[in-house]
Amino acid sequence: MLLAAIRMELDWPDGSWQFNEGEGGFELIQSMEAQVIWMIASIIGGSPETTDGYFCGGGTEANLEGMWIGREWLKQRPDPMDKGIVVLVSPLFHYSIAKAAELLDLGHPQYVSCPRCNKYHLFAPDPTGSGLNIVGMDEKGQMSVSELEKVFHLRHYEGFRRFMIVPTVGTSLMGSIDPIQEIGEFIKAESRKTGASFYMHVDASFAGFTVPFVNPDLPIGFSVPEVMSVTVDGDKMGRLPYPAGVFLCRKGLMSLVARKVNYVRGHEDDTVSGSRSCISQILAWYLYQSEGIAGQRQYVQTCLDGRDKLVTLVKSQLPWVNVLPCSPWVNFAPMEIDIEDGQIPEEIRERNGILAPYHLRSDFFSDGHFALVPGPFIRCVSCRTACHTLSNSSLISGGRKTDGPRSIDQQPKFAKFNLALSEGIRNAEW
Repeated sequence: MLLAAIRMELDWPDGSWQFNEGEGGFELIQSMEAQVIWMIASIIGGSPETTDGYFCGGGTEANLEGMWIGREWLKQRPDPMDKGIVVLVSPLFHYSIAKAAELLDLGHPQYVSCPRCNKYHLFAPDPTGSGLNIVGMDEKGQMSVSELEKVFHLRHYEGFRRFMIVPTVGTSLMGSIDPIQEIGEFIKAESRKTGASFYMHVDASFAGFTVPFVNPDLPIGFSVPEVMSVTVDGDKMGRLPYPAGVFLCRKGLMSLVARKVNYVRGHEDDTVSGSRSCISQILAWYLYQSEGIAGQRQYVQTCLDGRDKLVTLVKSQLPWVNVLPCSPWVNFAPMEIDIEDGQIPEEIRERNGILAPYHLRSDFFSDGHFALVPGPFIRCVSCRTACHTLSNSSLISGGRKTDGPRSIDQQPKFAKFNLALSEGIRNAEW
């Protein structure tokens, strides 16, 4: 009975729902997946006529697919000096972006040891300049377009002509949202001015299922013409079980990575995973058909209300906790706590286990973001001195300016770390 009902729901006599021929034997599931993909795409500016995509093993795989397609797309663009591809990210990029860049051979950066504290927190780009390059951010944890311009012009001066920009919508540390529309305008302007080629993949793994429902006027996807592909993650705020990553791109782009498979009916595989589970697609089809946009909006708003309640409680009852700026559209509450001499006071650590297990402690952040100092330096929280970034310039840093390097005895007494409370807030159970 259930299958019969689903078949009736998926019967589109006007032919408005079209998708590529699959392996064979899974037509019903393929139809459900296609409809869900287009449902999700429609909330970020896509449509059945303009968008392709698939369910995959999570946001990490979706980011790999997007950057793989981006690499192949950029390979078709001019690179007269054979310099390779520059990947531009903010300091809060998800680690999967670095993993994808490594797998795709897009440069090989590393974190190197600080000469003062011996901790591996200094980012060193690939010596060639290709691959990951960090762009500074503002005090809200958002990629700074002015810093993006500086890094771009530096690499363009060095001869690079192919650029991949990977902004984040809902960063893991702060829940911040990079300015997608402004980055698109930057791409449009610099493409015309310099002739450089750009591919923008948006990592909206967390907030892809929050922003469109509570602030639909904020462009994070295909409503921005320069956005080529997007990652959203149904197993985060999409209320689906793991794994439920979703990759979306503009129509036809997946053909750039398609591989011929002669022994299946569709004769092609254009995904990273190949064979995939179908449970998430079925559950997504049922959930989104049943509750629709209104149901998801109510869920997200409940989570945001819970976040706001938590922030109010923290501010009123925990004076030693500083709540950092947070997006009104993402249920994250980034916080920082003063810790003396690099140690967490025992009375705080043991207080109902509230700080355990410090899984988001970040030894290379200061006041929630990189501190910019004159010359190629980044402030090291562990040793509280300005340490060399091993970069060609200071452009990888952003945030508040300082007066330059200080001696050890001039350093602030307290170090800081970030505590971001996210998924635990989703249930809004108090």
